[in-house]
Amino acid sequence: MFNSEKEIEFLVSNNPAWVRMHDTSFRSLLIYEYLRASGRPVLVVAPSGGYADRLVEELSWVSSAGIAPRLFPSWGIIPYNGIFPVIDVQAERITAISEHVCNKGKDVMVASAKALMPLLPQPSLLASLELRINVRDRLDITQLALRLVELGYVRQGISTSIGEFSIRGGIVDIFPPNSGYPVRIEMLSDTVESIRHFMVADQRSFQKIETVFVPPVTEFLMKDPSVRGDGPGIVSPEELPYDDRTDIFDYIDKGTDIVIVSPVDVDNTLDRYFEDIHRHHLQALRDGRTVNDVERMFASPDRIRQRLAAYKTIWIDSSPPAQRTFLGIDKVSPLGDIDAWLSSGTKRMYSAFEYIKHLAKEDRTAVLIMKSSDRIRHLGMVLSDSGIEINRIEGPYPGCMSRVKQGMNIVDGTLERGFVYDGIPFITEADLFSAGKGRKGRQAYRQVHGGEPLSLEELKFGTYIVHREYGIGRLTGITTMDIDTLRIELIVVEYRDNAKLYLPVERANMLSQYIPSSDAAPVLDKLGGSAFMTRVKKVKESLYEIAHEFINNQAIRELKGGFSFSTPDSLYQAFEDGFPYEETMDQKKAIEDVLTDMMSSRPMDRLVCGDSGYGKTEVAMRAAFKAVMDNKQVALLAPTTILSEQHYRTFSERFKEYPVNIKVLNRFRRSSERRAILKALASGEVDVLIGTHAILKEAVRFKSLGLVIIDEEHKFGVDHKEALKRFNPSADILVITATPIPRTLKMALSGIKDISIIATPPSERKATQCHIMKYSDSGVHDLIVKEIERGGQVFAVSRKIKGLEQLADRIAKVVPSASVAVVHGQMSAKHIESIMSRFIRKEINVLVSTAIVESGLDIPSANTIVIYDADAFGTSELYQLKGRVGRSGQVGYVYFIIPFDRTISPQAIARLKIVASSSELSSGFRLAIHDMEMRGAGNIAGRAQSGHIDAIGLELYSELVREAMAGIRGEAYEEPVEPYLNFPVPAYIPGG
Repeated sequence: MFNSEKEIEFLVSNNPAWVRMHDTSFRSLLIYEYLRASGRPVLVVAPSGGYADRLVEELSWVSSAGIAPRLFPSWGIIPYNGIFPVIDVQAERITAISEHVCNKGKDVMVASAKALMPLLPQPSLLASLELRINVRDRLDITQLALRLVELGYVRQGISTSIGEFSIRGGIVDIFPPNSGYPVRIEMLSDTVESIRHFMVADQRSFQKIETVFVPPVTEFLMKDPSVRGDGPGIVSPEELPYDDRTDIFDYIDKGTDIVIVSPVDVDNTLDRYFEDIHRHHLQALRDGRTVNDVERMFASPDRIRQRLAAYKTIWIDSSPPAQRTFLGIDKVSPLGDIDAWLSSGTKRMYSAFEYIKHLAKEDRTAVLIMKSSDRIRHLGMVLSDSGIEINRIEGPYPGCMSRVKQGMNIVDGTLERGFVYDGIPFITEADLFSAGKGRKGRQAYRQVHGGEPLSLEELKFGTYIVHREYGIGRLTGITTMDIDTLRIELIVVEYRDNAKLYLPVERANMLSQYIPSSDAAPVLDKLGGSAFMTRVKKVKESLYEIAHEFINNQAIRELKGGFSFSTPDSLYQAFEDGFPYEETMDQKKAIEDVLTDMMSSRPMDRLVCGDSGYGKTEVAMRAAFKAVMDNKQVALLAPTTILSEQHYRTFSERFKEYPVNIKVLNRFRRSSERRAILKALASGEVDVLIGTHAILKEAVRFKSLGLVIIDEEHKFGVDHKEALKRFNPSADILVITATPIPRTLKMALSGIKDISIIATPPSERKATQCHIMKYSDSGVHDLIVKEIERGGQVFAVSRKIKGLEQLADRIAKVVPSASVAVVHGQMSAKHIESIMSRFIRKEINVLVSTAIVESGLDIPSANTIVIYDADAFGTSELYQLKGRVGRSGQVGYVYFIIPFDRTISPQAIARLKIVASSSELSSGFRLAIHDMEMRGAGNIAGRAQSGHIDAIGLELYSELVREAMAGIRGEAYEEPVEPYLNFPVPAYIPGG
């Protein structure tokens, strides 16, 4: 399809070789063709991190049958500001280098210009730390642990994240950054008996491997790893006592070819970044900090250019220098007329179809390159219905291109920027739908969990546990004993008065983790005493009372019966097709769950849990549409006026092509408007009412309420939610939240409430980067300017209204170029509306506020949030605030600012680290469970947040809840059978 022999011959025979080519994805195809022809390793240098991400994704597709490209990312932080690059970035950088050396340079590496500048440890140091473990190797576990610490790994009770390892007897778990899954090494004496991958969620092994390469997890390697540190504001890259360091080119084989994409932009980036580094360095010195010189940490642009001159170099640019002899690729041009057809918003997909129909009508040949199977299916259906024949092409590149025929062709592939080649348009999914831009983030190194709840039976050594018969003890480790000529492994639990319980590993299911609801340590039970079983009896009696109350409330709803909504019809299908994005698998499942509940005669009571920006609102809108089309009214309860206004705009835009009357009731509405809305609501003229607590008042009357949607329920009390039921006790209830309150989560996990978890991020979503830093004017200046310069906006959040104006003045003084405004809940409705409208229109680029912005606010261009006095916020608040950024495909940045002049409690620091370390996508559910363990699940039917769970532990409490519910319902309850198998063979914790 693509004839590039002449071009490739030019590139191979010239050094340097200049190529004139427009900025389209054909650049990736040309790079691949050169790789295939030359057979030489290549380093591709891009002008920005986003460009590098795109090249990696495209090269991964076109070279799927060859060598996979590897990204070498930039730090992604402002140097000399007292913060570390996030652990994923450190790991990805050093892994790329380690594997490049390990493969002897026989691969492709893609780096942004900024990524080349930070200096790296000497190759000799990296080589001395190289760790490869094979089956049947002899290992000393103590020495292995020391080596892992030298490589930057952190020892934990269990390994759940990149850079962690754990040791339990003869079992060593390691989560290296070059693997999608952690590995489990089983030792028999001092010999490696097996190596397996295992799942984080349930810790089960699933695949045997013969060898594992364990690269460093940080580039900040030193001969003495104890000085590396990771505390907020305590130590940062510029403060480390480095050994001699070098640049990336000492790792690049001399036989490597360098491809520079957009060289003018690369040069400009190098120069500007180096100037910024010097400026930040000077400011750090003025602030009295002791930091390394720039030359000790970074390679200068001149040094990089000098090192590049030693390699064969290919320069690809839209406008090469006039004095250079260059190759012009004139067969390729950008897509010219597509922008005339494509519009933004929900109409874009419709316009895309029309554009393709236009090409077909003119009998043009076109190639549609789509990476979404759903998009391919939808596109194929629509075009087939229009009488347009589609040639569906499957298989890897480049073979797939040889099967292009006259007419419309659809290829399953990944290119981002379309082009015209020899008169044939190659149109990408991103060109048509503005979706899927950007690499799928650093999830290539993460394990993706398909929506399964975090296991509550994970055991962490050194913490408190509950034995189902003996009560609360401390899990101290594992030992082995010789009993009756057999060597068996025993779990050791410490009780009061230093009494020890030795539990065979096959009885580990008798234990569950115990985390108290306060910082105080629990009192250990006496081994063999009766106090624990007495507490269990009291809790069980109380739970029967609670369960009875809950069942009575449920019985009222179920006796009255719910409304059975009809099955989805063609009108619903049309509404579904109007969704401008591709649903994730979890989102589809949540929608199916909700529709199934609505079609049942039993009133729905479902919790949909998913991170901010994961599509919970679309689930709610599908349910609302179904309810309205069946002549039922919908109430949506939002916690803040601002969020209710946003929901109103979102619903109005989504429903605008349908005869649905949507109104909003909040303090932004005048008295006359409220009266008119209430009158229309009572008569049934209003289909969807969105509002704050205002819709709970006695004056609000629905004619036929069928569905109640509660957004971010942790902002509402039990009384608020119960008040909604008076409108219609049998109405379906749908709760959507990122971090459910412990009581609701406990109800869901106990089977009392139905739950759907959206754990899969949208394809274009990137993980948010979180940093903890101490306050400095220069640091705040740099991070705000960084966001503004990329065309974004900033949230600046403080805990209290008092002092907001002073904070805004301070920011305006530190960043004179910023347009700063203040908003908080005590302002007049008119003033809030005016400020938010200006912020949405980007007339304001720094919004100073209280946590009023935390609940569901969606401003796609606001992708940095600065949280002042972050230690004063709770876990849920921090996580919600974090969810305000990174919603549009841009990387979001969160800065937890802590003061210099106040001592921060260890608990607050731990809380910040928990949220900051949950940078992986879909962390909300995990944090909610952590919150439930920390605070207690509370009474399921009552109002208290701290409940009986403190007395007996989470797992046993859950079991007693299920027993009580079954007893009140009159159902038979079978206690879990605990089989005990005793074979005359050695017993160890199994590897799978």
